Amino acid sequence: EKVVVTPLAHDPSYGVLEKNQCDIRQRRELPSQFFLFVGTISPRKNIEFLIDVFQNLSEDIRAKCKLVIVGEKGWNYEAIFKKAMPLI
Repeated sequence: EKVVVTPLAHDPSYGVLEKNQCDIRQRRELPSQFFLFVGTISPRKNIEFLIDVFQNLSEDIRAKCKLVIVGEKGWNYEAIFKKAMPLI
């Protein structure tokens, strides 16, 4: 009763995503498929582990999908940026 399942798409009541997604992808140079992390860039979010997991995916998957990390810089973000640099 306390769990709400969120499907892999947004709820239409939040607005029209389809109109803007091509513009956003072009402006941010995003691929058509990607894994998205949204949150503060800080160690408590375990982003370094996320980067490790992404790097351990098959080359086939990494060629098709990129890892996109979005968020404000938090405390001790430098190590995360250093770990992510080889992916850029």
